[in-house]
Amino acid sequence: MFELTEIAVPFIFFASMVTLVWLVLAYRFKQKKLLLGTFETLMRENRELPPESIAAIATNLSARYADLRKAIICLAISLSVCVFAYLIDLPDRDNVNPTRALIGLGLCPGIFGCAFLVLHWIQGHHRQR
Repeated sequence: MFELTEIAVPFIFFASMVTLVWLVLAYRFKQKKLLLGTFETLMRENRELPPESIAAIATNLSARYADLRKAIICLAISLSVCVFAYLIDLPDRDNVNPTRALIGLGLCPGIFGCAFLVLHWIQGHHRQR
């Protein structure tokens, strides 16, 4: 039978990762919502928007290197989980190799990181035209 720590530790680890990502995304969403709300208020009052403000909105909403940053973060997470799995070297249980399973889980963010690299590369080629 499984011990409580065998279930609780991975659950807490992955739940903390999900919570951390959610907190970052919620903070960014609130920042953008506040910025756009301010500009909406200015436009409703028929105030003239300076060109610098419009440029700030454009650069804030579409960051040039956003995909590259996401790719680097995903690849770093993937590498760290794979190295961690290799270093702890868990013993086999009931014909299941937990080290291989953890490396497989670590490769998932790596695949997303490669996809973000491809997106960054495609956007770079479109901007050059």
